[in-house]
Amino acid sequence: MFHTKGFGSITTSSSALDLVALSNEALSISIPHKKSIIETNTIRLALHRQT
Repeated sequence: MFHTKGFGSITTSSSALDLVALSNEALSISIPHKKSIIETNTIRLALHRQT
């Protein structure tokens, strides 16, 4: 289990497909806003959309 600042815990059972889906969701949020850096709030929103 990994502890991440502000995101709770991520278990090692997360598959590569889960991580790919999360990164795709984060990119789909950040691209329309023309952000080259994915911010913490963007990742939180992507996690929220995934659940």
